[in-house]
Amino acid sequence: MSEQSLDPSKISPDLCVANNFRKIARTLVQTYEEALKPAGITIAQFSTLGTLNGAGPLTIQQLAEAMEIDRTTLARNLKPLTRSGLIEVVENPKDRRVKFVNISQLGLLKLQEAAPLWASVQEHFVTGIGQNELSHMMGTFAHIRTLAESH
Repeated sequence: MSEQSLDPSKISPDLCVANNFRKIARTLVQTYEEALKPAGITIAQFSTLGTLNGAGPLTIQQLAEAMEIDRTTLARNLKPLTRSGLIEVVENPKDRRVKFVNISQLGLLKLQEAAPLWASVQEHFVTGIGQNELSHMMGTFAHIRTLAESH
């Protein structure tokens, strides 16, 4: 569709890809957040702990890349985890400018507490959508992301 043919009266937020993804993302995040409330962590914190559990210790840069978020957002997300003792941030003795982040023993316990809560919501969506459809959707999401990054 060329810019000249775009009729402003025909623009519908219901057809906007970004608007629909934003709505879905907000609803999904709220659903996972509600499920994780008894564990006292957010879905972002759960994801951080899960990433560190699987790949840590990581530098802040490596963790940001693994989670595909910018360093500023990551730094903001790490503060409450550090304060609550769920992660440890330590300087590299060889280069004090580099800091490593690792899940603490308390963080592992919190992750174990939260995992069944997360799994319940995850199973709800996997069952409701179906594994084949979900796999197809994930491929579509990856394709949309590639298109967005190339625009």
